[in-house]
Amino acid sequence: MMELIRRSMLQVVKKVLSKFEVILGTQAPSKICELKNLQVLDGVEVGDALIKRLRHMTQLTRLGIT
Repeated sequence: MMELIRRSMLQVVKKVLSKFEVILGTQAPSKICELKNLQVLDGVEVGDALIKRLRHMTQLTRLGIT
């Protein structure tokens, strides 16, 4: 029973933390698109101009923006 409660609490904590990750993005530097070999870009806030330039980042395998 205690193990079930512990697992449930861990799931709740993970869900809460994952919501904060989405809310708390970091401002992306304007020249981040110059990193042509970058594979993971996650947890960043971007504007319209940067979104248009993301097409040049051809090595991205994971993208997480807020």
